[in-house]
Amino acid sequence: MMYDLEPMAGAGFFLKNGKNICFHGVSITTRQGSSIHAEDVEGLEIHSFKTHKSHKDTYLIELANVQRAYIGSCFTNPKDEYFVHVEGEETEIISSDNSKR
Repeated sequence: MMYDLEPMAGAGFFLKNGKNICFHGVSITTRQGSSIHAEDVEGLEIHSFKTHKSHKDTYLIELANVQRAYIGSCFTNPKDEYFVHVEGEETEIISSDNSKR
């Protein structure tokens, strides 16, 4: 687990080849790009995620070849057009109960 991390770079989290990863109650604000990019991940939960700034024509969350993902209770700006982008032939079982809040 990670607690009280100080901001370091302008980019968000990049996950590759991970398993059983959970983001719960995190706030990720970037200077550029998406807040979370997951690739080749099995078992991903994003719950109560929020960001304070989105970027034009950029998805907040990007999933590529992700299996068994859940996204729920996230807080987004109602003006955000791009929330989640899902791609990849290996992608399966992505569920969400999210709405713009």
